[in-house]
Amino acid sequence: GDIKRGDIGSTSAAYATAHIGKVDIEGEKVEPFGEDFITVNPYFGIDGVKPFVDACKENDKGLFILVKTSNPSSGEFQDRLIDGRPLYEWVGEKVAEWGRESMSGDYSNIGAVVGATYPEMGKRLRSLMPNTFILVPGYGAQGGKGSDLVNFFNKDGLGALINSSRGIIAAYKQAGYEKFGEAGFADAAREAVIRMQADIKSALNKMEMIEMNNQLTEGDIKKMQEEIEHRKVVVRKEALEAVKEARAQGDLSENFEYYAAKREKNKNESRIRYLEKMIKTAEVYHDDTKADEIGMNSTVEVYFPEDDECETYRIVTTVREDSLNGLISVESPLGKALIGHKVGDKVEVFVNPKSSYFVEVRSISKDGDESKDKISSF
Repeated sequence: GDIKRGDIGSTSAAYATAHIGKVDIEGEKVEPFGEDFITVNPYFGIDGVKPFVDACKENDKGLFILVKTSNPSSGEFQDRLIDGRPLYEWVGEKVAEWGRESMSGDYSNIGAVVGATYPEMGKRLRSLMPNTFILVPGYGAQGGKGSDLVNFFNKDGLGALINSSRGIIAAYKQAGYEKFGEAGFADAAREAVIRMQADIKSALNKMEMIEMNNQLTEGDIKKMQEEIEHRKVVVRKEALEAVKEARAQGDLSENFEYYAAKREKNKNESRIRYLEKMIKTAEVYHDDTKADEIGMNSTVEVYFPEDDECETYRIVTTVREDSLNGLISVESPLGKALIGHKVGDKVEVFVNPKSSYFVEVRSISKDGDESKDKISSF
């Protein structure tokens, strides 16, 4: 249900029960609306979101939380800078944090809404929310194209749900569908779906053909190779044994253990394929910066004049990014802008082509240790 609810705790709890929960009517459990997923507005913070998250986990339902919406004026609030970063990034990180408490396989039941009309922001948010399903409105009628959508998918081609409403329902009103006329609105809608599928598939195929912008250090590659070996030798054997034991329990139609074991087995194989593909397409990152310049694994103290605050970050590859713990990607707007600069430099950071801010480099340490950093899930 596209309800975009969000209110104080008690009211949100009532909304959650009505839309994805159950009520007791004379001893019978009834789902008032019977929806599987709903959209939620996070403006109230955890007070407004937690009742929906709780109902989601209790009833095996799902949420899509508004992060960066497709409407033209969304930037009035969502693009506002807080501690040097746009608000939508902070919301995206919260969605990923809430989602870790409600995982179902590789992805969480807590998803995000990110508009197709902002593909570069979608790319950034995908890196912050690797285990999050992203609902992507804005395709078609609002101007989104297949080529804009590739950033919303993970590198395995999964993780995004593309939505087109007016572009399909009212296709008969659009140029290129005149032959159908009003009476043929259903056939026009069917044709619009076929064209949409072909457009998205073509864009994803092109993404596969283009070598990933996949910069890894030699340390990253070594960690990945070690994980692959462990998963092939140890985890694969354990997963197969778990499937075998669960199957031996008999009737598979209601055998939760069997399906859970199968899911874990498939998850392990998917992770192996992902890591192998990352290594195969990797470009080894060579840090050519000088001793007094910011480079890979540098720890940097940055001053934000607008907030009159300092923050400390370490520059890492995208696969090790963990912004909640101060690890920012070399491909993020701030990380990319800082590379090569020295203490005292004033650096302009572009959030998007039309929006930027300045920071000042206060200190640089080049002794960053990547050995304890974790490789992200996806």
